[in-house]
Formats: sequence, C-alpha cells, structure tokens
Amino acid sequence: VSLGLVAVAASRFHSERQFSLGAEAFRLHRFDLADQHFERALRWSLRGSEIARMRSRAAWINDDRQASERHLAEAVSRGLDAASLQQERRLMKIREGADADQHAHLASMLQRSPEDGPAILEAFTAGSLARGDSVAASRFLTVWEQADPDDPRIHYWRGTLHQSFREQIGAVEHFEAALRIAPRMTPARLALAEVLAAHFRYVEATGHYRQVVQEQPASEHAAVGLAICLVESGAVQEGVRRLEAAVKAYPENVSARLALAEHYQQAGQWQTALQSLEPMIETHRDDITLNYLLANAYQHLGDSQRSTRYFDQFQRLKQEFETTRLLVKEYEIRPTAELTRRIAAGYMGCKWQEAGTWIMKALSNEPSSAALHRMMAEYLQRSGRAALADSYLSHAERLSQQPDPRSP
Repeated sequence: VSLGLVAVAASRFHSERQFSLGAEAFRLHRFDLADQHFERALRWSLRGSEIARMRSRAAWINDDRQASERHLAEAVSRGLDAASLQQERRLMKIREGADADQHAHLASMLQRSPEDGPAILEAFTAGSLARGDSVAASRFLTVWEQADPDDPRIHYWRGTLHQSFREQIGAVEHFEAALRIAPRMTPARLALAEVLAAHFRYVEATGHYRQVVQEQPASEHAAVGLAICLVESGAVQEGVRRLEAAVKAYPENVSARLALAEHYQQAGQWQTALQSLEPMIETHRDDITLNYLLANAYQHLGDSQRSTRYFDQFQRLKQEFETTRLLVKEYEIRPTAELTRRIAAGYMGCKWQEAGTWIMKALSNEPSSAALHRMMAEYLQRSGRAALADSYLSHAERLSQQPDPRSP
C-alpha cells in the first residue's frame, strides 16, 4: 500500500511540474509547447478543469476553434463552474474583438478572478488591436503594467502595437525588452526578426530567425524569413537551399516562391523560375512582383504574347503603386483618415503585402467601419490566417447593421 501511495505522490509531483512548465510556456506565448505539458499534466493532476481550460485558451489563440471547444467541454466535465464557463466564453469573444461593449465587464472580471488578471488584460489588449482600437489597447497595457511591470507579454504587445504602425525603433525596443526578461519567448524573437528584416537589417535578422527555427522547426514564417535573409545577406547557397525546402513544405507561401523565382531568373534558369511562379497566377494575379517576374520569364522563353500581357498588367499595377506611394508622401505631411483609407485600398489593389499596416491605421481612426473590417479579412485570408479573417468578417457583419457614413 505504501509503495502505491508513493507512486501516486510521485505521479502527482510530476503532474504539477508539467503544469508549471505548461503555464510558463503559455506565458511566453509558446502555446504548442504549453499544450504538450498540459496534456502530460492532466492524467494525475487534481486541477483537471484548470488544465483543460488553459488548453482551450491555447487552442483558441492558435486559431484551432474545434480543439478549443473540445477542451472547454472537458473542463466542464471536470468541474468548471457555470460562472467560470461564462467568463471563458466572454474572454474568447473579447480576444477576437467581437464586442467592444464587453469592456464594461473588465473591473468585475478582474475582481472575480484576480489571479487571472494577465489573461484577462491580454484578451482585452488583443481584442482592441483586432478592432483597430490602438488607444484602448495602450490603456489596457498600462493597467497591466501597473500590476506586473516585469511581465514580458506587456513588452511583446507594445512592440506589436509599434510594429502595426511601422514604428521600427519602438517595436525593436519593446521586443528586445521582452527577450531580456524572457530569452525563450520565441514569438517576440520572431517578431523582432521580422521588423529587422523589413528594414533591411538582414544580418541581425538572420541570427534571430536561426534561433526561432532551432526552437520551433515547424514555424513557416521563421523558415521562410531565414531563407530570404540569408540570400539578401550574401549567404546565397544556403539561402536558396532553404528556399527550395520552404516551397516544398509550404507550397502556398507567396514570399518563398517569389524569392526563389527571382534567384532562378538571376541565374538564367527561366523555365525553373516559371515553374515556381505559375501556381500563383490564379490566386495572386494582382501581385506586382509576380506579374513582373512572369513577363520577364516568358520574354526569355520566347512567348512574346504572354510576356506582353503580364507586362501590361505589371505597368497598370506599377502605376497604382506609384499613386499609392504619392499618397503615402502626402500622408507624411497631412495624415488624415481619408488618406489612410485610400492608401490601404491602394496597396490591397497592387501590393497587398504592404496593406496590413495601413488597414490597422485606418481601423484605429474608424473602428466602426464595416468596409475596413472586410478589407482586413481579405488581407488575412491572403496571408493564410483564415480563422482570424473569419473573426473580422463576423465583426463586419455586425457593424453593417449600423449606418457607417465614413465607410470607404
């Protein structure tokens, strides 16, 4: 009997250890790793409902709605009370920006579950950003910072806020601050690498991308980002090898295909370049870079008719792009809500990868615009973030029931 008790005690100690590791991984936004630890903890833990609830949150944040509902149902079966279930569902809606009126519940939610304060404030922050309300997001982060100034997630979200407005210095400062507190906060390192790469600091970005790839080998963004930065920083052989692997692993990734095709063209491998480009023609026909590379490839392969067609399309998109760039210059002198909307729409029409920042800026000016939420949904769909896109579409439908005279 005593040996049995010892075995049970050891199992529960192991379970608590796994729960602690899962909670720390969750705090660092390493949600897949957190779920692994939570799953190991579940068998012998006395807090099964809490673990299942945490797994539900992790799945929701990772855009796996079915898994989230499954874990939440398990939490109920393990004793999650009705009030906690109601709060959990409310947090889900708040996190995706579904209902701004839910903010009235913040004080009561914090009072009811003070130990859950960081999760509550993070949900309100994420929801505010999802709706384009940067002022509210900043306000919630200030409340959070007053309660726990050393939480790395605060710096992560502040960095995200700066990044959404293309404020490089602020974004870098906060992502680096998050990593000083929590060096293994992989999402902060990935975000830092993306900011550095976007501002042509390829060598610095390469080091961060390498570390993310080591910690999360399945990260598509890190694999593609590392490959592109290697090519741009002069390590062409390794970069091309990684680009080829990325295109094979993630055939829908536009950035990888374009970068690889551009390399093949520079090497005079026109047919190989075309093979990389053709799968994107139907889904990304308005991409300015794609049309230029297609025109170039067909010209060198002797198909003048197709080359002319894609070159004409490129010229049209280039004109739209130049017009949008002029609007950006005008915006730098006279930043208005109307200009922001026009820039966002302009980039969506010719170089959609550049549109995200401007849509966020437009939403911060006009958070009740159904048209802007639909534009963000389209941008997210093209980026491969279908679940979040659905959230914006749902919010647009709710807003469309109200008159919106400022809609673009």
